[in-house]
Amino acid sequence: LNKILEILLQDYGKSKKASKEYLLIKICSTFPFRNETGTVERISLENYQMLDDETKKERNFLVTGFKMYFSFGRYKTAGNYGLRLIEVQGDLKDKLNEYCEKYRKEGEFIFFDGCRSGADYKDDATIESVQKKQMNNYTKYISRILETDKRLIEAGLNFKASPNDFAKLLEKEALEMRDSHQLKKLADQRGHQVKTAIQHYAI
Repeated sequence: LNKILEILLQDYGKSKKASKEYLLIKICSTFPFRNETGTVERISLENYQMLDDETKKERNFLVTGFKMYFSFGRYKTAGNYGLRLIEVQGDLKDKLNEYCEKYRKEGEFIFFDGCRSGADYKDDATIESVQKKQMNNYTKYISRILETDKRLIEAGLNFKASPNDFAKLLEKEALEMRDSHQLKKLADQRGHQVKTAIQHYAI
């Protein structure tokens, strides 16, 4: 994964597409998220703090600024784990802020084009239907990068994988290192129990 990221990083900043590709793979290799990553909308901390609880539960956000975090309210196991807030730090935070400032306005989906949030949703589109489309876009996009990117093919590093495969790899590494703290952290970030990681996600 480090070699793949090194290759993608070489073209980061040259275009929106190149920057997005690097950021998506970096997120996959850092956090064990499901495909709800594809549904995050850009929002400032100030505006996020003004949202009501229901809105936070219905939608997913990347809160941008000096302090950054993912806010996941709508995801597979939300009924059991509620609102998930995961902080983003370091170089990934800096690059996400840079990407958003250059390519995404407040309220827009971070990674995929589509109708905007809130009052800008089209009459025939619900929050759920738009998010479903964005999640499908995300899963397909990750697979396409890893399988068909010419840079990865030339380096012999292309392979078939999904966001779930990345999550399994992260949790497998924590298990092999017998790092219970890291495994608990990853489980919390994903929104499931540690025993679920051991039984179903660690390969």
